[in-house]
Amino acid sequence: MLFRSLPASSAQYFNLLVKYENTKNAVHRDELLKQMAAKKKTTLCKILPADVFKIISDWHHPAILVLLKVKDFKNDVKWIADRLGIKEAQAAEALNRLLETQLIKKTLEGELVLSDNMDLGTTDGIASKAIRENHRQQNELAKKALTEQTLATQEFNNVTLCMSPKNIAKAKTLIREFTERFATELDEDGGEELFQINVQFFQLTK
Repeated sequence: MLFRSLPASSAQYFNLLVKYENTKNAVHRDELLKQMAAKKKTTLCKILPADVFKIISDWHHPAILVLLKVKDFKNDVKWIADRLGIKEAQAAEALNRLLETQLIKKTLEGELVLSDNMDLGTTDGIASKAIRENHRQQNELAKKALTEQTLATQEFNNVTLCMSPKNIAKAKTLIREFTERFATELDEDGGEELFQINVQFFQLTK
């Protein structure tokens, strides 16, 4: 689930976008479009397409949303940049964008917290391109972790299958069920570190 860290309404909207991108069934796509249209009716704030694209595509935006849950989180640009291994300018820009789009807000005490009352308004074309860019960036992060991290903090697995294309939908369902169960059981408020799980499934033969 790409944006599991978002408020429930926003996360549901993005999950619908991911499903729309991955399904080829015309009837199912029409139903998903209706569900997304219904979600947009509850939107309280419209966000510029450029901001939507950056929030979805650049991995450090959702990472910052999850970083808020870390028990020693500090509302400090340098601390955020150091924890995510990005430049301070990137962290500052992402924080400003998340605040301006009201995905996060400041409390009276100056603490950053997730908002819970907004959906992102976007188009399917923008979301589709942004999701693909997010996956590309996540794959690059995984490649980096493979060479820079010890086995204690990583697990890489792969398997090659001989299967019928008629079982692709079943395979996707199993993957989504696994990732949702994985996140449900392990994601927690007050954890010490952020971890990333990526699952790729694709046709190997031409």
